[in-house]
Amino acid sequence: MIAAALRTQGVLVFTDNNEAYGTLVGTLLPMGVKGVVIVGFIAALMTSLAAHFNSSATLFTIDFYKQYHPGASEHRLVVIGRIATITVVLLGLVWIPIMKSIARCFMNICRKFSRLLHLLLLPYLSRRI
Repeated sequence: MIAAALRTQGVLVFTDNNEAYGTLVGTLLPMGVKGVVIVGFIAALMTSLAAHFNSSATLFTIDFYKQYHPGASEHRLVVIGRIATITVVLLGLVWIPIMKSIARCFMNICRKFSRLLHLLLLPYLSRRI
């Protein structure tokens, strides 16, 4: 909202709405505060990714590997967990372009059929119909 208001006043210049926050931070914040905001975003991203990787490795190691190898040592489970983490990272990197193409395809479908979707969803959203 602030970025949109400053854009209409000519204080901020951005072409896409996805650039609003970055332009707002880059233009209005002083240098030290800008660094703290960027470090905060990087830290939040790192903790989110670390939690996902740890939970995926734990899920695979304990729920699947340990079921088929009940006598595995703790050291072996740690190694399998690390391999599972590397596998999840690599699968995530391969999955990025696939999701980009799916998102583009989904957006095109939504644009084409948005009126039809509104008509189909209207009875569920309104009590009068």
